[in-house]
Amino acid sequence: MVTDGEREDLIPPGTVLLDKYRVIRTLGVGGMGVVVLADHTTLGTPVAIKFLSPQFAAVSTAARRFVQEAKAASRISSEHIVRVFDAGTIEQFGPYIIMEYLEGRDLGRELRERGGLPIEEVVDYGAQAALALAEAHNAGVVHRDVKPTNLYVVQRSDGSAWLKVLDFGISKVVEQAPLHTTSTGAILGSALYMSPEQMRSAKNVDHRTDVYALGVSMYELLAGVHPYEAESFSELVMKVNLEPPADLLVRRPDVPADLAAALAKAYRTRPEDRYQTVAELASALVPWASPSTRHTIEAIVRVDARRRPSSLPSLPPPPASAPLVDRGTNSEQKDSIVAPLAQSATGSMHPWGRTHAETPTPQAERSTRSLLAVGVAVGVALSLATAALYMRRGHTNSSAASVSLADESLDASQAAARAEPTARAAASAVSAPPTAPSGSERAPKRAPASATPPGTAATPSSAGATASVGAPSASAAPTASSSGPGCYTQDADGSLRRCGE
Repeated sequence: MVTDGEREDLIPPGTVLLDKYRVIRTLGVGGMGVVVLADHTTLGTPVAIKFLSPQFAAVSTAARRFVQEAKAASRISSEHIVRVFDAGTIEQFGPYIIMEYLEGRDLGRELRERGGLPIEEVVDYGAQAALALAEAHNAGVVHRDVKPTNLYVVQRSDGSAWLKVLDFGISKVVEQAPLHTTSTGAILGSALYMSPEQMRSAKNVDHRTDVYALGVSMYELLAGVHPYEAESFSELVMKVNLEPPADLLVRRPDVPADLAAALAKAYRTRPEDRYQTVAELASALVPWASPSTRHTIEAIVRVDARRRPSSLPSLPPPPASAPLVDRGTNSEQKDSIVAPLAQSATGSMHPWGRTHAETPTPQAERSTRSLLAVGVAVGVALSLATAALYMRRGHTNSSAASVSLADESLDASQAAARAEPTARAAASAVSAPPTAPSGSERAPKRAPASATPPGTAATPSSAGATASVGAPSASAAPTASSSGPGCYTQDADGSLRRCGE
């Protein structure tokens, strides 16, 4: 196994790499490799060059991923991410990444030297890290190793602190390597910030694992200690999955309770119970943010708005048969459509919410029965109106006082419209239908033409429906007409009788 001292000697100072970078000194040695400071031999520009450790470089998949992740980081457009200039492989030293050189301190070192940091300072660092992660997530990159030592602070020319996020995606190689390839301390160094789902499988994590890690990192920056304490990786896994984290207010009493609650949502056990984006986490920090930090949070929200339209879940296809519901009154029907869109941001419900195939509520069932009853009543009313018209037609047809089919019949739409207000009366009339007169009975007397003009609506009291019947014209004397089953003559008194009687 290569020791730290041996790693420093892997690339001696003065070595020229790629014919243009001269190594000045070793900047640091970590579980993944070594980082050296070099300058461009022509331009004099300082750069940091990171090399993958020999035990990882020997694994082809690890070497390939090292370079691929560097390419992914170079696509991220953010001033809060260390810039990547070049990547490749040098035969003598293995895979490398050439990055911008930063002069500053990582927050892990700040914690060791200062303990818990001021609240406003932690909120500012959290917002800057969230902006970097929002840009990364927008580019389809998940960091997987957010922790204080990967949050690097430099001082700008105006004296303000500027945070850079380092090592995008490198932890994925560590997580998939056998445990014996690195020290226990190195494993715990990342595992302390791993989400529960990342502990189970590093392959199937999404951007919410970065939300978890950022929340845990901010907890530590405030309290000075991690929310979980364990002596081994297995003990840590058990605690993270089965026990609540230590109360931040106990470890840092001056932290506002609302701020502690806002951070606690970031590192909840289940991904769907957390903030679904870093923008949501950053927005929750606004009450404790300085004016400059609020501008950063506004930028995070704008970045997230560019990503979210393409990430909204699509609605599931409707089921083959859906229950009949009253769409005008059933509010749960509306919820079944709105829920999938509204809850993709919060994740507090099932991803698709309710579906149309659910059992209808009692309110929906009552609405269904009401609609069916109205439909039946309207149908009965139309039937009774048609029957009444047929009976009248059978008793009032003559050449002098004939009633045409056009005058007797109603258009279907008109009949339905007129029958609807009296649907309930028609429904009650089903149990007592009118009795048609026998053929030997005389037809009832009709009102004179002057009393009922043609086209006036007449309402049979027994049916409770409306029918339009043209009134016969008055005649001073009986008028002969052709014989037949519908042949009637009108007497002087206005009454009708069959032809030949």
